[in-house]
Amino acid sequence: MILFAGVPSNFKNEMSFYDARVLVNWTKSSWNNEGIFYWWLTTDLLPVLEDQPSLLVMDCAECHKTSRILSLLQQHDIVSSIVPSGCTGLIQPLDVSFNRPFKDRLQAITEKVIVEIQKDVLHREKWSIGERRIAIVR
Repeated sequence: MILFAGVPSNFKNEMSFYDARVLVNWTKSSWNNEGIFYWWLTTDLLPVLEDQPSLLVMDCAECHKTSRILSLLQQHDIVSSIVPSGCTGLIQPLDVSFNRPFKDRLQAITEKVIVEIQKDVLHREKWSIGERRIAIVR
């Protein structure tokens, strides 16, 4: 899932160019919040779990611990485990050894693709933020 800053209604035309396999949503700040997290749970996670008992390990972001979220998880037989602040490296070693390098590599590839599109497809050095969002989603 990718979060962009803004209001979706302002980007309807742009959104038609997004890859349909990628979940995209918008927030004022481009940061996760309770509404976005709830949307992700109901749109993406719950259908995959098919009501199987599950464990969801999350960081201690406030939006992960609201009564609305915890109630939804409980209703679907999902046990939540909150990783205490500062303990990710101890409790979630994959976040340190795999996820961080993966995210860094993904960012480098995305930036490389954007530069290639700018030169090869658009034939110009600068392009709009909307064009960059389309490239990122693709």
